[in-house]
Amino acid sequence: MTKIKLRQTIQTALTIALSVTLVGCDSAQRTISGPVEGNSFAVANVRVFDGTQTIENTTVVVREGLIDSVEVEATPPPGLPILDGHGLTLIPGLIDAHTHTYYEGALIDALRFGVTTELDMLTSVDFAARYKSCRDSMERTRLADLWTSVRLVTAKRNEWLQNPTLSSPGEAEEFVLARINEGSDYIKIHYEPNRPEFVPVISKDTLDATVMAAHAHSKLAVVHVTQLEPTRDAVEAHVDGLAHVFSDEVIDAALLKRMKLDDTFVIATLSVFIAGQTDEEPWKDLIADDRLAPYLSEDQLASLRFLETNELDNSRIDPEISRSNVLHLQTQGLDVLAGTDAPNPGTAHGVSLHGELAELVKAGLTPAQALAATTSLPAERFGLKDRGRIEPGLRADLVLVDGDPTSDITATRAIARIFKNGYQVNRLVPTKPPDERDASDESVAK
Repeated sequence: MTKIKLRQTIQTALTIALSVTLVGCDSAQRTISGPVEGNSFAVANVRVFDGTQTIENTTVVVREGLIDSVEVEATPPPGLPILDGHGLTLIPGLIDAHTHTYYEGALIDALRFGVTTELDMLTSVDFAARYKSCRDSMERTRLADLWTSVRLVTAKRNEWLQNPTLSSPGEAEEFVLARINEGSDYIKIHYEPNRPEFVPVISKDTLDATVMAAHAHSKLAVVHVTQLEPTRDAVEAHVDGLAHVFSDEVIDAALLKRMKLDDTFVIATLSVFIAGQTDEEPWKDLIADDRLAPYLSEDQLASLRFLETNELDNSRIDPEISRSNVLHLQTQGLDVLAGTDAPNPGTAHGVSLHGELAELVKAGLTPAQALAATTSLPAERFGLKDRGRIEPGLRADLVLVDGDPTSDITATRAIARIFKNGYQVNRLVPTKPPDERDASDESVAK
């Protein structure tokens, strides 16, 4: 080898070595273990559940609060903080499809447990007006986003709820329009003809007229019902969804067929009924879980523990009937959504959704189906077009968990990081926020 060739060989080797060193330094500088400061970053080598399917060894890039790209075996772009996703799973921000949200602390607690969106089924007009607009912002926030029915459609003689009431089918159009003008994103109807002592109930004709009026104004109609026979009335009225799974009888083939024809969705809310109307105590599992317990606020603990010292005047149910109905619905291809009914006794905002996912799996759903029930499905059914999935152009509402929740649903509890609008969420338990509840907010209907 000539001296010139030897010198060229040495220079080439040095260049390669230097390049490797620089790449290594660049990678070390960009890969971080601490909090992400802004709303632009990348997660590399991570398992992704995108709302419908699992994708291994993926790089997800977020820019200015929006998902920029989702690519398999891709090299993260230069200039961004990079999180190492080895052994972790990135899932969409969770959506609780049935809550009652009437004070700010509820939205704070929800977000600290990865619930980035709450679909409220009864709150005050003032609270809705104050917090609904926050969902349009892309700024850093400590609050989950809020969609709400605001009021509940009920009959007259409704003294404790302090809610406008409906007495005849002829009033339905005006009543629904008034609710929309108050800020209702969808119409929530209470229909329990076999339990009028709970909340006074509208007639079947009024139910039909209310659903028709909601649809005439392009609003979903969601009906509170917990028994099989009233469910038939609701389905015959062409409701879009049921706010609870019915628990008194196992569903029959005729009703399944009708629901399938109308594509009716069901928000299961297994947690609240199993907590309050059976001998099971699912809240104790949440309190005892080391992955959850350090982040529970005083409000959450009080709500979860309420049934330790208080008994509810509720009829008892067989939890296996509820679970069986959920499985029948899922098997027939009907959409089952995850909702908690928090903060009713035995449940709490945010944390109880992790319990609800475990209940859905216990009922027979796969972990992936349970994850879809709290991400892509509620987003699709309630028309939330900017969330619920991990794909380019959507909000970077994301939860990074340790493990694989598509094989073990309780892995959603092992939260490594939460991102809202691309900003990392501080999970520390806040000091108790000012109590914004007033007398009209204290009682919350299921």
